[in-house]
Amino acid sequence: NADVRHIREALKDVAAQNNIVSINVSCTHIHTGIDSQGVWSDPVGVIFNNIMSDDVQYGVDRSFIESVVSGSKKAVEEALSDMTTGKMYYSSVDIEDYVWDRTAPISLDTNMYKLEFVPFDKAEEPTIIATFGCHPESASYDWSDDGSGDTLPFDKKFSADFIWYTEKVLNAAGYNFIFIQGNVSTVTSGRGNSDDGIDGNAHYTAVRYGYEIGYILLGMNLN
Repeated sequence: NADVRHIREALKDVAAQNNIVSINVSCTHIHTGIDSQGVWSDPVGVIFNNIMSDDVQYGVDRSFIESVVSGSKKAVEEALSDMTTGKMYYSSVDIEDYVWDRTAPISLDTNMYKLEFVPFDKAEEPTIIATFGCHPESASYDWSDDGSGDTLPFDKKFSADFIWYTEKVLNAAGYNFIFIQGNVSTVTSGRGNSDDGIDGNAHYTAVRYGYEIGYILLGMNLN
């Protein structure tokens, strides 16, 4: 919440000048990204240090947060300068085979929703805004094996998970892409349909799942 308020503060003059009444920030919940809250680094150590010492520590790399704030400000400014008129189309599709709730009580929305903005100017790129409730955690449970049967340490590679690969598909098709994270609770990706039998780690399953979600988005409003 504090970081969102930093973004709004950085954009207050832009908002006033352009009659923007609300700036909302959406982020995805992934298991293989940079900790932006300080909860998974050393919260106990940081709290203890800040109680006992005047040398205040942060659980989060503040330079990273500053880059998020400046990047968000730049994105809003670029969007304002690139506005155009067009038509907005809405569609939804049930993707129950691609999501599942791993803990009781089983409660989930199995629909994926899409807004597709098509500019009147054919030279401008259309934009797809998509949302569905699913943890982007496909790449997070990858205990690799060196072939000897012994489990190796957890693979700690950074990844934007399947969202990145969904965007690659849509960008290749000529679309801008915005993903809005839906309510996830304990809902995660069902990768059975996108499992093509190729050996590989969990990262590869995130790639294939992301591509397939992209293909579904492209085709879901076609007759």
